[in-house]
Amino acid sequence: MSIDIETIERAIIEGVAPLQLEDLARWILPLDRGAVNRAISAVPLHHSEHAPRVLESIVERYRAHRLRPQFRLADVPGLSALLAELAGLGFEPGPPTYMQCIETLRIDADSGGFDVTLAATPNAGWNRVIPQRGVLLWRAERACGALGARREELVRNIARRG
Repeated sequence: MSIDIETIERAIIEGVAPLQLEDLARWILPLDRGAVNRAISAVPLHHSEHAPRVLESIVERYRAHRLRPQFRLADVPGLSALLAELAGLGFEPGPPTYMQCIETLRIDADSGGFDVTLAATPNAGWNRVIPQRGVLLWRAERACGALGARREELVRNIARRG
């Protein structure tokens, strides 16, 4: 399976539905004040080299919105210069996020015998996954195109572009 980083990252951002979104030099900048890291962290749309000066522009955009700049980068060779540059600017790495992907058509076949239900919008179970101070993680009215899948014993967030 070929991995399309841009499609995956755009689908993730749709799923967490930040209040505002900007694109800058092949990066997505979700702009929000919430607690969900994926809804508040700038992320590159490819894993090959980027000019380190892009980080300064991203920091400026976040500060213009009175937000603390945060970054979400994969630990891959193509982004190593950016990781080093961020460390030099005083940014510290946080706990890693593990991403698992499956082709949508294989979800049922790979379900391990569990019942799989796909829905165009999140149900009440999803809304209990990560509440943030009374605001639900899923902002269904803005998360157009997100597709949630729930297994009996395991909740997976499988997002795809609609």
